[in-house]
Amino acid sequence: RMNTFACLTDINARAMETYRVIKISHYHSGMEYYNSFEGIPMMRTPADFDENAFPHSEQQPAIVKDNNDPLGMGRIRVQFLWQAKRNEMTPWIRVVQPYTGGGKGFYFVPEIGEEVLVDFEGGNAERPFVLGAHYNGEAKSGYHNADNRVKAIHTKSGHKLIFTEDESILLTDKNGNVIKLDTQGKNIEISAPETINITAKNINLKASDSIDFDANVNITETAGKAKRSDICGDMFVYVNGALTEVIEGD
Repeated sequence: RMNTFACLTDINARAMETYRVIKISHYHSGMEYYNSFEGIPMMRTPADFDENAFPHSEQQPAIVKDNNDPLGMGRIRVQFLWQAKRNEMTPWIRVVQPYTGGGKGFYFVPEIGEEVLVDFEGGNAERPFVLGAHYNGEAKSGYHNADNRVKAIHTKSGHKLIFTEDESILLTDKNGNVIKLDTQGKNIEISAPETINITAKNINLKASDSIDFDANVNITETAGKAKRSDICGDMFVYVNGALTEVIEGD
């Protein structure tokens, strides 16, 4: 260990000189480990030494090179500007998230090729972490507006969650499925290019005014046991074609 003493003996185990260790080199190959050290005589006063000293570094921008963390911790590997010439990159670095924990949390991992800002715990260059990602001249959000009234989450595949202040909340995917909360009109719109399925043990539809069903082709109603219709007023049935009623039972 650094700054400890090593006592040398001769072949007869008689004490010789004692040295203060000032440098250690460790070697490992397969199942073999050994080390070598440098020392100065114990009686000499060594230069100032701090075994807790570490290399310092300030915040630095970097480019994401890998985000497939083998431990599933949402870490990334980045390349600092000074690593680009030799095409080197860092070990796996943790990414700061606003909320985390086992089996829960906010999970957004920067994409490969994007710019991030790396900081260091206590300024220690050996303990980096990613503060966040940057927009830049080559990577703009596309959601800028003069009043800063739009907030958005937009994935690389085209899924979007867009908040417009005092106007709407819009959830869409790349295939055109849409859920829209219209704040000004006080409406909710749900649309899909193909099918909308609603499944539950019980489903209740209640309107203070009207409910309209409109289909360009067919409307089918099926009840496993009973169907009841209560009409507190008039009932109109218009059939432009044949009307067939089949009753089996009383």
